[in-house]
Amino acid sequence: MRVSKFGLRTSSRTLAPLKSTDAGISKTLAASEGDAGVKLNMPHREGPFIQSRFDHRQHLRFAWTVLGELPPEEAVLFVATEIHDFAEAHAPGKYHETLTQYWVSVVAHTRSAGGDVSDLEDHLERFPMLLNSGLARQHYSATVLASGTAKETYLPPDLAALP
Repeated sequence: MRVSKFGLRTSSRTLAPLKSTDAGISKTLAASEGDAGVKLNMPHREGPFIQSRFDHRQHLRFAWTVLGELPPEEAVLFVATEIHDFAEAHAPGKYHETLTQYWVSVVAHTRSAGGDVSDLEDHLERFPMLLNSGLARQHYSATVLASGTAKETYLPPDLAALP
């Protein structure tokens, strides 16, 4: 995490510049020739910096909403960065990169398979397994999920491949 010369929090992760929207997606600021492309983290309306409760269902809502705004590859990075930054500030050591990317990928998969993707609650009725916070254990062993490597970097499943 860095602080820009403007006093704004910037992510230590590097993402491609995203399209600016009023939905809270990060914006790219070309401050000067030397700082072109500085990415500012603007909290997303469904993310942990804004929502007072950030339980499993809200994690799903955050991923769902961002996937409706960005392509899956960018959504994974956006969601992971915001949750990582929140955890670093409020719950050091709690962030889990593999689980975060796993869940965004699963939500992206069910969105693409689900037809009408306009309403999360309808989608959860169609795909109730998303509400099972232990779903990742069908794809990952307890050993992998408990590893420091899995918490810091994304690891592919060791039990069953993702669809």
